Amino acid sequence: MLNTNQIKNLIPHRFPILLVDKVVGYEKDKSIVGIKNISTGDELLKETDKGLIYPTGLIIESIGQLCAILFSLSKNNNVEFILGSINGVRILQEVYAGSRLDLNASIIRIEDDFVIMKGKATLQSNVVLDIEQMIIKINRR
Repeated sequence: MLNTNQIKNLIPHRFPILLVDKVVGYEKDKSIVGIKNISTGDELLKETDKGLIYPTGLIIESIGQLCAILFSLSKNNNVEFILGSINGVRILQEVYAGSRLDLNASIIRIEDDFVIMKGKATLQSNVVLDIEQMIIKINRR
């Protein structure tokens, strides 16, 4: 398990754009599970007539950050991550303030300068967003 401070040692993101609160499990070179708590005081929420909604793009970014954390834990390299492309995104449900998102990501393939992953976000066991393929470019420092 990793807390926020340990996550900050692996990726450069900081509040308010650090979008993974905790890592609750991972299998090296394979998969990772994290948590994103969506506070009612989060300044990134979008106000609608249905309530405060967490933007879909930030859910995708949360999964991307989780992928970067997994790669950092697996390869233990000093690298920079750049999102290359996303394919097969399915948005199934809106996410409101006060929710807890469970994030999952797994590695499909690692190449020299990129990693291909997939991921999903669930809310109380219901998938809210699914990413079939996320390609992340790796720049070695």
